[in-house]
Amino acid sequence: MRTAATDAGRDPDAIEITNAAFALTADDPIGPAMHDELRRMEQFGVSRIVVPRLLDTPLAKALEQLDRLADELLAVHA
Repeated sequence: MRTAATDAGRDPDAIEITNAAFALTADDPIGPAMHDELRRMEQFGVSRIVVPRLLDTPLAKALEQLDRLADELLAVHA
């Protein structure tokens, strides 16, 4: 991606990379494998994770899942 951006005359550092993480929608706690996957995404330059399954989840449940995800992820990186 960086090479393609440079070849197109764009600054690769100015491009934000988003990835989807379907596994983050389960009710199970985020385990070591998912933490490793998220770290790998970060190393590849991903700056945003989309949780697509929340789009068809009732609002109260979606907010509950997002709060849980935030708590679990922040606990690891605190």
